[in-house]
Amino acid sequence: MRLHGAQELLDPIDFIRKTTGVPFQEVYNIMLRRGWTVGTAQMIPLMHLLIRMLHREQVQVLERHWQRHPADLVVSVIPHYNRSMRQAFARACPGRPFVTILTDIADYPPHFWIEPQDQYLSVAPNARANRPWG
Repeated sequence: MRLHGAQELLDPIDFIRKTTGVPFQEVYNIMLRRGWTVGTAQMIPLMHLLIRMLHREQVQVLERHWQRHPADLVVSVIPHYNRSMRQAFARACPGRPFVTILTDIADYPPHFWIEPQDQYLSVAPNARANRPWG
């Protein structure tokens, strides 16, 4: 078993870190630690936009990673990147399973955790998370 952090894998394309010195995912964590929660609901759609804009680059970086380090299975416990991780893993290691484990209460907003793709999902922690995609 090998543990890989999404931030470290995607660091080569993290323009927020290159510009500010602060990793992309850490911006949100800093806000939460300091209690700056006003505006976080508006920040998530902006984060999703940036993530979607970099989708192609994410897939390329992650595909190269799994080509160098093939795996029998990938288990994701991080939100936002499951679409690019699954696509990259499927290209590098076709036919192997991809699992997403929700560690939050629900997939809110949509595409936070769950993408409509070939993957296994953990047992949903509540009815809201255990809904059909759409």
